[in-house]
Amino acid sequence: MILSGILGRSIDLDRSAVLYDRPFSARSLAEDFFVAAGDWCVEDGWLVGRILGNAGGFVYTRGNHPGDVVLEFRAALVPPCTHDLNFAFRTEGWDDAKSDAGRGYIGGLSAWYDGKSGIERYPDFSVQAMTSILALAPGQEVLVQTGLVDGRCFLFVDGALVVDLRDPSPIADPACGRVGLGVFFSQARFRDLRVLSPFVVREEASYAGLDRTAREEIRHG
Repeated sequence: MILSGILGRSIDLDRSAVLYDRPFSARSLAEDFFVAAGDWCVEDGWLVGRILGNAGGFVYTRGNHPGDVVLEFRAALVPPCTHDLNFAFRTEGWDDAKSDAGRGYIGGLSAWYDGKSGIERYPDFSVQAMTSILALAPGQEVLVQTGLVDGRCFLFVDGALVVDLRDPSPIADPACGRVGLGVFFSQARFRDLRVLSPFVVREEASYAGLDRTAREEIRHG
């Protein structure tokens, strides 16, 4: 599968190195993750997270993989919940001193109190990109592919590019190499998690065919 549309590059998932790919179970949850906040369990192969109250809940991988990354999973909001299916990448995990998410990129679907989907750099919010074009219905299962490559954060949902965001100073600290799955005053479920080191194909962006003047003339009759 090819993730295309990121400015100047595409990602060949079939040629990307697999860093993590293990079905969710009570054993894998205990061995491969740590629960930072919220209630988390595995039900019928789904990792289910819930937190009641105006706060975030996350699980993070114990494994730390610095560098560019692709985080892939299937997920759904658990009815009747309507908001905040969240995830994190290039993160250091949980900040125990602040009882909050640590440095990293946090993404969300139907989030940010207004149903927006996007990605932000946490906790300084120096980089944010959000859109209202995507809203999840309770129980709607989606395929999420997100991450960071060459300083660009990206978010694909069901194969469609939702966000392509350039961070002029991307997180490079090798301590920030975990990925996470989360909720915020919500309940969601996740399965088929994979973490990949992306195989990137660089592309030269250019117009093909008619030049811009000809296209404008055709557009306006």
